[in-house]
Amino acid sequence: MGHAPVAQSVEHLPFKQRVVGSIPTWRTETYRPLKKTKMSCSGRDIFLVLVSKIMKSNTSQKDIIVVLDNIRSVHNVGAIFRTADALGIDKIFLCGITPAPIDRFGRERSDLHKAALGAEKSVSWEQHSSTLLCVEQLKNEGYSVVCVEQSKNSIDYKKVIPKNKTCFVFGNEVEGISKEVLDVADQIAEISMVGKKESLNVSVTFGIMMFRMLDR
Repeated sequence: MGHAPVAQSVEHLPFKQRVVGSIPTWRTETYRPLKKTKMSCSGRDIFLVLVSKIMKSNTSQKDIIVVLDNIRSVHNVGAIFRTADALGIDKIFLCGITPAPIDRFGRERSDLHKAALGAEKSVSWEQHSSTLLCVEQLKNEGYSVVCVEQSKNSIDYKKVIPKNKTCFVFGNEVEGISKEVLDVADQIAEISMVGKKESLNVSVTFGIMMFRMLDR
């Protein structure tokens, strides 16, 4: 018989044990395991499980996926994977030149792994040579497409309300999202800038946009 899942064990812990378990590991001992299981968890393990459940509960009612359009920086992609894991994003589509966790020789990319801290193994991903074909396929599957980009047709990102099936597209660090992809988008969302710079780093934009979607 296998061990009980961590989340299940936490839910059934008496309140007193939950409080003790929430204290950092260097200040308390491991909590006593439940009956019929030999598993024990540190306070840090319990904290991470609870945070993950809270974060994913906000996105569990919606099917949210992400398309990365020709992003060139492996560090930006790794950072996006890490944030996507925290948000409970269902899947990331890596299009064009966007680097993947596995290189063309079938080897794990240590540079992406370092930036993602292993999140590339917990978030599903898929490669596509063409962003346009990928987005068109998703639209045919019933996804609403929201491109995050500066455009004369854009709306404030705070006004975006994700539907049950929504695809968010983020573009190249220099060129942004290609015009052909913008042309098939259902909405174009923009984060207003008030300083001298005209844009944000794409991984920062991803974090701002997607965490905002948790409130919608």
